Amino acid sequence: MLLQLRPRSYQDYLSLPILGSILDEFTSWSFQRGYTLGTIKSQLKDVRKIDNYFVQQGVQSPQLR
Repeated sequence: MLLQLRPRSYQDYLSLPILGSILDEFTSWSFQRGYTLGTIKSQLKDVRKIDNYFVQQGVQSPQLR
């Protein structure tokens, strides 16, 4: 799903140190639950900033529960 939404920056998203490993699954999960493509794209706008914040806080990986 991420590739369809952001084909040019797909690899950039996947290479994010904290969130990159889950972004493709997250976008698919969001779509399957009825979020519109516009909403999902909007959610992706700040993901680089969020990832950078986590890196600055010393987070090593996403802890999914």
